[in-house]
Amino acid sequence: MDFTGAPVLFIPGNGGSYKQARSLASVALRKGIDNGWRNHLDFFTVDFNEEYSGLYGGILNNQVEYVTICVRRILKLYERRVTVPVSIVLIGHSLGGKIAQAVASTYNLSSVINTIIAISAPIDNPVLSLDHYYKNFYLAIQEQWTANRTLRIESTHQKSQKSLDQILFLTIGGGIRDTLVEESLSSSVFGDLHAMTSNWAIRRESSARSRATSGRTNCPRLSLFRCTSPFPTSFSTRLAAVYRRLDRLFKQPTRVAGAHDMEDGSDEHLQMFNIDDSANETMSECVGGIYPTDTSRE
Repeated sequence: MDFTGAPVLFIPGNGGSYKQARSLASVALRKGIDNGWRNHLDFFTVDFNEEYSGLYGGILNNQVEYVTICVRRILKLYERRVTVPVSIVLIGHSLGGKIAQAVASTYNLSSVINTIIAISAPIDNPVLSLDHYYKNFYLAIQEQWTANRTLRIESTHQKSQKSLDQILFLTIGGGIRDTLVEESLSSSVFGDLHAMTSNWAIRRESSARSRATSGRTNCPRLSLFRCTSPFPTSFSTRLAAVYRRLDRLFKQPTRVAGAHDMEDGSDEHLQMFNIDDSANETMSECVGGIYPTDTSRE
C-alpha cells in the first residue's frame, strides 16, 4: 500500500478503542476528496486492547514503548516516496494525550513529532493516582519536559534552544460537561495553546448551541465542526503568535480541529473550525510543516 499524505497517529485513552479514530479520519478523507488529494492526511491508530490505563499505572510505560515502535514503523512506510515526510502528528484522547507527550521525550522522538493534540487529557496531573507507578510516570515526564522545553517564549522571533521546543503542543478540554477530566487537568504549563470546547459555538441542524467534548467520548463522537462565526480576536491573536513562534513547522496555518460530544452517529454536519474569514484552505494545511517543501505535496 502506498501512502501519499501526511501521517497522523491517533492514541486512545483509558478503556478506549482504536476505532475512535474513525470520525476524525472520515472527515479528513472528505476534505482530501474535496481538494482533489492535493493535501490530505493518512490516519493511523493504536490498539491498546482497551486497557484500563486510568486504573493501573503499571502499563503506561509499556504503552509508551508500543507507540514509539508504531511511530517509527509508520515513518518507514513513506521511505519509498521521493519526498519523505519528516515528522508525524500525534492526537491523543484522555490518557492517550499523556502517552503522546511521553513518547516525545522518553525515546528521543522530538525531531520526528510535528504536533501533539491532547483531547480531554490529564497532562500535568492524573485524575486519580492509585499507585506508585502513576506518581513515578508523571514525575519522570515532568522532569523531561522541564529540562527540554522552554516554558516562556519572550519573543516570537526567539530561537528555540531545547529539543522539545519544536513541537506544537495543543490541549483541548471539555469544560463543565466533562465529568471525568476537569478543566484544570486538561491544560498544561508546557502547552502552546489551550482551548475549551464548551466555549465554541457551533451549528447543528438549524440551531446554534454550545457543545463540549468529554472524557467519555466514544468513536462516533469525535468529530470536526465549522464555527458559525470566526474565533474571538483574542483567541486568533494567541493562535497567530503560536504559529509565528513555530513558523518553520507550519508554512500555511489556517485551521484548528477539535472534538465534540454528539448525540448521534450522524456525520452530515461534520465540518471544520475557521480561525478567521480568510481561512479558506483545507484542514491538511495545518500540517504543512510535515514536508520539507510545499512542492512535495503536489
